[in-house]
Amino acid sequence: MDEIILDIIANITGFMTYFAPGYLFMSGYNYAACLERETEKEYLIIKSISISYLLYTMASYIGVKLNIEALLIQVITFISAILFGLILGRMHRTR
Repeated sequence: MDEIILDIIANITGFMTYFAPGYLFMSGYNYAACLERETEKEYLIIKSISISYLLYTMASYIGVKLNIEALLIQVITFISAILFGLILGRMHRTR
């Protein structure tokens, strides 16, 4: 039982890689668009994972073409998630 818990704890960082950029995007988007936060946690998790996957795939593609290290690709993913969220949220608000 303890080994299972330790495995889960060890793999949290891998899960966060696919959850955090989407959550940052959603937070930036909601902030810039002056929208309320998502109340349904299930939808928030699914949206965050989906957006994170798209952002990470785009950053990985660019990183492979430009021969960038994996850690730098993750940093680019996090920064682009925040910037895209703020930009698209602002565009939504001014529409």
